[in-house]
Amino acid sequence: MAKAESVNIDQYLQGLKFPVQREELVNHARKQGADEQTCRQLNQLPNLHYRTINEVNRDWQQSWDDNKASRN
Repeated sequence: MAKAESVNIDQYLQGLKFPVQREELVNHARKQGADEQTCRQLNQLPNLHYRTINEVNRDWQQSWDDNKASRN
């Protein structure tokens, strides 16, 4: 299931020009129709200078796994 979440985040980041900061990820995803939960999750990513979508997916996956573990 977590892998599917990574695929979902990609759809909201299509067309985004890298490198970007976290705030730009959130703003772009919001403009692409991401719901508030997705935007909050993006906003919880480390405030880094992301050079590629792969770096975003890495941190998104880690954030997703961390949130899942904290609920168990």
